[in-house]
Amino acid sequence: MGELGELLEVMATARSRYETVSATLYERFDHRIAWRDENASGYGHEMVGELLFAQPDRARVERRAAAGGLELLVVFDGSRMSTYSSDWGARVAEQWDGQIREELGAAAELLDPLPLIGALEMTSIERDRDLFRVAARPRFPLPPSLGTADREELVVDAERGVVLALVGLIKGTPSRTLELRDVRFDVDLPPDVFTFALPPEEEVSGLGLRDAAALASFPLWALPRPVQQITYRGARPDRGRPESVTLEYTDVLLVETSAADGAAFTSYEPPVDVTRGGRSYTLFPGRAYFVLEGATIELAAANVDDEQLLDLAEALVRVD
Repeated sequence: MGELGELLEVMATARSRYETVSATLYERFDHRIAWRDENASGYGHEMVGELLFAQPDRARVERRAAAGGLELLVVFDGSRMSTYSSDWGARVAEQWDGQIREELGAAAELLDPLPLIGALEMTSIERDRDLFRVAARPRFPLPPSLGTADREELVVDAERGVVLALVGLIKGTPSRTLELRDVRFDVDLPPDVFTFALPPEEEVSGLGLRDAAALASFPLWALPRPVQQITYRGARPDRGRPESVTLEYTDVLLVETSAADGAAFTSYEPPVDVTRGGRSYTLFPGRAYFVLEGATIELAAANVDDEQLLDLAEALVRVD
C-alpha cells in the first residue's frame, strides 16, 4: 500500500479506532492567521486546556487562565450542551447532531481528520515508529476553524489516525500550532466527567425546570404553564446578591430565593399585608411577596389586581 496509502487510511478511519480520548489541548494562532481568516482565531490567542471525548457524542473541554481561574468550560452529555465562560456566564441548550464538531472547532479536526485528506496534498511522509511525520500543501481552504496557511506540518498517530500536531506555516514560520499532549486512548473515564457543574457564584440560563431545581438550595415553584426562560444565579455576598432562580413567562415573572435572604421591597406605594388560604402575602401594585416551604418568592404580573395576583400565587406547584 505504501506510506501514503497507510497514512490516508488511518486518518480516514480515525473515529473508528478509539472509544475515548483524554489529552491536554494546546492551541496558538498568531495575528497572520487572524488577517487571513478571523473566524479561525479572532485576534490571535494561545490557550492550554483539558480535552475529553467519548464516542459518539460526549465531550468536555476545560480551559484555565495562567493563574488557574476557569475561563471556558464546554460539556456535551449526549443530550445537552452546557457552556460557561468567565465573561458571559453559563448556558444550557439542547444538543443536536454534528454540534460537537462545530463547537470543538480546531480540536475536532485533530480527533477526526477525514476532512483534511481532501484539502491537503501530502508532499513528504516519514514513518517514525508509531508516528507519521508529514509535510503538506493546501489544495483548497482547510475547515474554517483552522484558518489559511501556506504549508502544513502534521504528526499523526500511526495506529489511531488522530493528528497529534498540526502546524500551519506562513512564509516559513508557524502561524498556527495545535497539539494534543499527554494523549491517552480508550481510558475509563469517570461517569460524572460529562456532567456540567456550574462554577460557584455564577449565572446560567437556558435551563429546564428540573435543572434549575437541582441547582437551587431551596424548593423551586412554578406555574403549570410553559416557561419562556429560566435563569439560575449563584449567591454573590460581595455584591449583596442572594442565590436566586428567575422564571419568565409571557405575562408573569417569578424571582425565587432562599427564605434566609429575605425579600427586598422597593415601591412608592405602601405594602398591603393579607392572608389567604393560610398563607401570608405582602402586596404592592402588580407584585406579591410570600414564602413557600423555605423559598421567598416575588411574583410580578402586569395589569392584574390583588385578587388575580393571589390566584396566580395559589396556582404555583413545587418542582420535584
